[in-house]
Amino acid sequence: MTDENNRTDAREMQLEATVEDMRGRLKEAWGALTDDDIDRSNGQWDRLISTIRERTGDSLETISTKVNDLIDQLHEAGTSN
Repeated sequence: MTDENNRTDAREMQLEATVEDMRGRLKEAWGALTDDDIDRSNGQWDRLISTIRERTGDSLETISTKVNDLIDQLHEAGTSN
């Protein structure tokens, strides 16, 4: 469980640093998400996940998996430039 917590903590830090870069991808992934929703999260993982969950009804696991995939895509795109 410690490895899972460490992974989540690392993802949280990555998310906080990349929310602005991910804004468009987040809105594409969840059409119900608005700029205001993203702004209100203040780059905080828990707030963003909670907002997505409220807007979509998706499970925490589904949201977490999708956000992690978006972060990975963003990092891959950044390293290929």
